[in-house]
Amino acid sequence: MKKTLFWLIILSLVAMAVFTSYRYISLVYENNKLNAELRASQFYATNLQDRLNKQKEQYDNLLKDMEALEAKLKDGQTRLDTAHKELDSLDEKIAILKQENASLAEKLNLATQEKAEIQAKLDAATQEKAALEEKFNSMESLKQAIKDLRVKMRQARQLKPGHHNSKVTFGNRGYVILNGKPTLSSSQVKIEVSPIP
Repeated sequence: MKKTLFWLIILSLVAMAVFTSYRYISLVYENNKLNAELRASQFYATNLQDRLNKQKEQYDNLLKDMEALEAKLKDGQTRLDTAHKELDSLDEKIAILKQENASLAEKLNLATQEKAEIQAKLDAATQEKAALEEKFNSMESLKQAIKDLRVKMRQARQLKPGHHNSKVTFGNRGYVILNGKPTLSSSQVKIEVSPIP
């Protein structure tokens, strides 16, 4: 019986050893599996961390780019505002220049008209000068001009107010008798005859 108990104890110990070995192998396997999963998880976490770091870096770069673009946009807006102000100023200057141009054009037209009038007067004066030169070039023409001048001076003296000539009466219109009455105060009549040139 001792022998049987011995074998039972040995069998129990062997069974326990087999069970313990199986359990140990099973635990080692589980541990290895868990370690592998842990390493995979750590690798995945490292990858995720790397990706997160890269995305954070990209985000930081994008943020810097966005800040730079905002600065450029503000600068561009400032330049645009300045350009709009300069354009408004130029529009005002152009309007003023157009008004001045219209005024100058009107003055030019007036000056052109005045020049034409002066040219016409100059042409008339030139023609009159030529006529006078032609007239005064001969003695007969000069004598006739002196006679005409004397007649004009005489007529001017007669038309002066306060001038009284007993031989000539104003208002007879060249008639010696008008409406049956003599127009002269004296009985003498002076008649001058001059040749027609």
